[in-house]
Amino acid sequence: MTTTLATTPTGQNVRLVGIQAEEKLARRLRALGMTPGVELAILQNTGSALVLAVRGSRIALGQPIAHDLLVERL
Repeated sequence: MTTTLATTPTGQNVRLVGIQAEEKLARRLRALGMTPGVELAILQNTGSALVLAVRGSRIALGQPIAHDLLVERL
């Protein structure tokens, strides 16, 4: 089942399916390692921001960006 990253609870592992953002933002996210197929771990979801583990790094994203990321739960 595909959903947005913004609705994923803390502690959940997901796989990135797609990015529905403007090209400039999508390019920046890909440069940070957020490519389709990558596995993400939601370390914290405060409701206004998320902290993710991606490829051995931690990334913080705001909710508006998290709504642009389509994921599937593992």
